[in-house]
This record gives sequence, structure tokens and C-alpha cells, in this order.
Amino acid sequence: MKVLIVGKGGMLADDLAGKFDGVFDVSVVGRPELDLLRPETMRMVIAEQAPEVVINCAAMTNVDECERKPELADRVNGRGPGKLAQICADAGAKLVHISTDYVFAGREGAPYTEEEKPSPLSAYSRSKLLGEELVREHLDQHLIVRVAWVFGFKEKSFVRFVLRSAEGNNEVPVINEQVGSVTYTMDIGEGIMMLLKHRCSGTYHLTNEGECTRYDFAEEIFRLRGFDPAKLKPISSAALGWVAPRPQRLLISKEKIKRDTGYVPPNWKEALKEYLRKENNG
Repeated sequence: MKVLIVGKGGMLADDLAGKFDGVFDVSVVGRPELDLLRPETMRMVIAEQAPEVVINCAAMTNVDECERKPELADRVNGRGPGKLAQICADAGAKLVHISTDYVFAGREGAPYTEEEKPSPLSAYSRSKLLGEELVREHLDQHLIVRVAWVFGFKEKSFVRFVLRSAEGNNEVPVINEQVGSVTYTMDIGEGIMMLLKHRCSGTYHLTNEGECTRYDFAEEIFRLRGFDPAKLKPISSAALGWVAPRPQRLLISKEKIKRDTGYVPPNWKEALKEYLRKENNG
């Protein structure tokens, strides 16, 4: 299967390219070769490469920057993927579009299912929801995969931030008030492969099992690496001066992907352990 990954240079796109190497005939492209703000580049690359599947990992993901520049966020996260879906429809390609749990506002109680109505809180969330809506409108053969708190093999990864900070002499401040799920890039890749294998279409949630705060996540990193837990300092989001609102408790159900593919994502602690093993092995 010929697979084109959009978003080269980003953590998820690059990690998926590594995950899929040897499984698919895979290529990865990014700006300026393929730019979500320039439809002619999308059309040219897809015509040249003729992929069977396009995986869109490109996005404007800085939540506060989206709040400051909502029109740009709508173009990149909303109308850009919509145009990409149109081009995929013309080319007969399936589009896998990566979205976010942030299309929901968060709540106590049961995790959100794919069928529930989104309730975005921020410009970022609204732009990602717009992208979902336009992909559905323009292309029947699509997969929208909602993920959360993604970590992988890039310097901007939260895990690498914690590891670098822990090796210094100062305290490591980490938010301890938001509850959610984390998603390891390699497990996103595994889930996408299973969705493609089973010829699934539609919207799916994909995160690692379990829930945690970012502080819990950092605490587990410290435990696995043997760092002094006294260096961890719990802080509130207010201390960071965030502009955009974030959900305080947000969990999404994975029952649909389990039912349709048989894939059960690992617990987040197991995913973290596997990530650190790979990091140690270079």
C-alpha cells in the first residue's frame, strides 16, 4: 500500500514514517513541498505520488497561538484539511486525518464516545472541529482519528522536556490539575495500521489506556528513570499564564476501535516504559 504522510518535521509525522517503514511504501512530505495553505501544492504532490492513503499530521498545535490568531488556525486546521479531502476525493485516495480530544469541553463521569456532540472551548478546538466537519463533507473514504497529549521522539515532546529538566539542578514545575489521557506515537501508528487493515472509515478515538495528570505522568518518568521525586513541583495552569481555556477533565472512549479492529491500546505506563526503552537504545 502506498502511503503519503503530511507534516514532515513534526513529531507524529516523522514517528509514523519510522513506524510504517517496511510495512507500507511510505513517503513523508512537509512545507514548502506540501502546504495546507496552498492547495496547488497539495494537488501537485498527490498527483505525482498517487498514494492510496494520505495521513494528515500537519496542524497548528500551539493552543495559545491559535487563540491569538484564530483566522490562521481556521485556515491551517480547518479549511486546509477540507481542501486536502477534496483533492483526495478527486484522486481516489483515502484520507486519515489526525484530530484531537479537545473538540470536547471535558466533564466528570464517563469518557466521551465518537457519537457525542463536540463542545470546543478554544479557537484551537474550534479550528480542529472545522477540519473534521470539512473532511466528512468532502470525502466518504476518510478516517478521523482523535488523539490526546501525544508524546514521541522529538525535542518538544513532554517526556523529553521532563528528562532534560530532571538532569539539571533546579525544580521541575509540572501542572497538577488537568486530567486526561496520553498517546504514544508508536501506538497511534499501530492503531492506524489496524484501522486500515480492517478497512474502517469514520471517526475513532485513540489514546493509551488509563488517565493521569501531567504531574502523574512526570512522576512516573521520574520513577522509571530513578530521579529524585523531590525535584518535582506541582503548579497550576494559572502559573503559566495560558491565554486559551483548556478542559480540566477530559477522557475519550476507545471502545469503538477495540470493537471494530480488536486493537487494545497499551496502558499509558506500559507505553511510557516502552518509549524509555527505545530512548535508552538510541
